[in-house]
Amino acid sequence: MGGIQSFEICNPLPIPYDEGIARCELFMEDTEGWVYKELFKAFCPDVIHIHTLMGLHGSFLRIAKEMGIRCVFTAHDYFPICPKVTMIRGGQVCSSAENCMGCGICNETALKIGHIKILQSVSYRIFKDTPVVCRLRSRHREYYLSGNGTDHGGAAVADAAEYRRLRRHYHALLKKMDLIHYNSTLTRSVYEKYFQLPSSVVINISHGDIKDCRKKKRFSKDKCRMAYLGPQGEAKGFFTQGGA
Repeated sequence: MGGIQSFEICNPLPIPYDEGIARCELFMEDTEGWVYKELFKAFCPDVIHIHTLMGLHGSFLRIAKEMGIRCVFTAHDYFPICPKVTMIRGGQVCSSAENCMGCGICNETALKIGHIKILQSVSYRIFKDTPVVCRLRSRHREYYLSGNGTDHGGAAVADAAEYRRLRRHYHALLKKMDLIHYNSTLTRSVYEKYFQLPSSVVINISHGDIKDCRKKKRFSKDKCRMAYLGPQGEAKGFFTQGGA
């Protein structure tokens, strides 16, 4: 579409979404990387922008560095630090993030690897928008994001040492980037608390170049209805009460 070429990694690493990671070793596997070398030779990219580390083999970045291709990573969430993406636990900022001592319990919500493989399959892509599957997806996400399906204090799914090893793995990937792009100074401060990283820049989200198409409307004086477009989880701050 529009002359833009698209490529797909057919056998990426598992994609945990925001529901956690239970078997850390499966998310650190790698390949020889020859297929990435062939792609880069054919496509000849000047710069590669990495939106997320989910599903990405380490060899992808290794080959890019060997071929002199610049890599830029946008830090828009905390996945390299927290397998649950948000660093929120029980409605609060995780108090054990530095030593990963709570990760084994917090990640009990992680999808089974078999479930993840189904979600990443060609068959699921075909059927995911059917009415039945849409209802199942919606029901699961509502249950998960409402907090009912999170952190019930069960048995730890992995040791803290495994999550620290996983974090070191993602740190190694981030150090292969030529530039880290943060969407806010807050995001940068969190990343730099846990990682020593290469050059970075903060580019704040701005609406200055968006055309203003708003129209004035008359509303009833009895009620003012406001809509919130976002998930029900605590991370977006919808349930946070402001001060007086």
